Amino acid sequence: MFQPDKITFSYRHAAPVPPFRFGAEVPRVRVLAVDVAGHISRRCGVDAIDIFGRSNKKDIGRIKHLTVFCVHKLRPEMSYTEIGLRLGGKDHSTISHSMHMAILLRMKDRDFYELSEAVIDHFRIRT
Repeated sequence: MFQPDKITFSYRHAAPVPPFRFGAEVPRVRVLAVDVAGHISRRCGVDAIDIFGRSNKKDIGRIKHLTVFCVHKLRPEMSYTEIGLRLGGKDHSTISHSMHMAILLRMKDRDFYELSEAVIDHFRIRT
């Protein structure tokens, strides 16, 4: 007969389960969204304030899409709402649209693809 109060669990020998999605590598150290935005702003030659701001210029928009994409790939456990809060208080629908645009840009623009891979590799190698 099943007696739930008699069951004991030992967590000492259990392997830790990392929070990840299939196909995504999880860095050993948590990468902050602010650090990703700062690295991208230095690499692209823009102010980090522009990434967090409300500018709708085409070049700044592409950099914002890149930032959202890289943060999502480096921190897959973060929801779109969390990413939006850390990148200037943006709504989850804005982040979802930005992810969609980043994926399209990666397919169409080789430079955007290579830059996104370089940023992701930068943080994965350092961790």
